[in-house]
Amino acid sequence: MALAVGVLLIVLVEATLVSQLSRAGSLVAPFLRNSYATGCGLATLASAAVVFGPRDNLRVAAACNSALTCVFLVMAACLFCVGVPAADFSRLGASARWAAAPAAVPVMLQLLGYAEILPAVCRLLRFHLPAIRAAVVVGSLLPLVLEVGWAGLGIALADPANAANAAQVAAGAAGAV
Repeated sequence: MALAVGVLLIVLVEATLVSQLSRAGSLVAPFLRNSYATGCGLATLASAAVVFGPRDNLRVAAACNSALTCVFLVMAACLFCVGVPAADFSRLGASARWAAAPAAVPVMLQLLGYAEILPAVCRLLRFHLPAIRAAVVVGSLLPLVLEVGWAGLGIALADPANAANAAQVAAGAAGAV
């Protein structure tokens, strides 16, 4: 059973890694003369530098992860502040295209990536059961709330007439960002 769980976690980690590097490559590509391969390569090199470069790589990787998570949360909050006033939330009930749902399964499964660090969390919290339960609940609830909020805001911002990208709509909205 332990082998099956280990293999499952390795597959989940690899799928998440490939997906995230691919997404980073596609996001960086417009700044690199639309070179998706170069964008993926730069994302891979940046990750490898953090993981393999420093002598105390686990501490450095954890510190980078914490800093990047904080930056992400601040930027997500800014996007929500700009996007909510421009959103048409009446679109939420009208967009029930369930045929598109299977394409979202890999992204939703990646939200379960928190489980891959559970052994480390247990050790960090010295196997104190109440603290572990709280960490699991908060660590699961925050990504779920963020994913539901992001999906709802994306649907509310998307213009069905021209299928505009929600991030482009938010970026073009008047506001503080």
